[in-house]
Amino acid sequence: MAKAQKVSKTIVPLHYSLRKVPELVPKSGYYVCFGDNEVRACTLLEVYQERRQVLIRIPGKNKDYSDHQLYWDEIGSTQEEAVRNTVTS
Repeated sequence: MAKAQKVSKTIVPLHYSLRKVPELVPKSGYYVCFGDNEVRACTLLEVYQERRQVLIRIPGKNKDYSDHQLYWDEIGSTQEEAVRNTVTS
């Protein structure tokens, strides 16, 4: 997986009820945080309206990649927003 970037500890994850969903545009770039204020760049592949979920792809080393299905409010359009929307599921 591509190297994660560290975000300032002054940015903290929000309770899921306080998160904001970014504008979701397939094939666009976003960020995701799985914890510890480390974010990774990702591409939004699909938006699933009925489940309020998205499919993202995180690039890896040597043309590898990792796909993840997450809730709409678990990605961010900026690194800081990704930390606020840290994945909890």
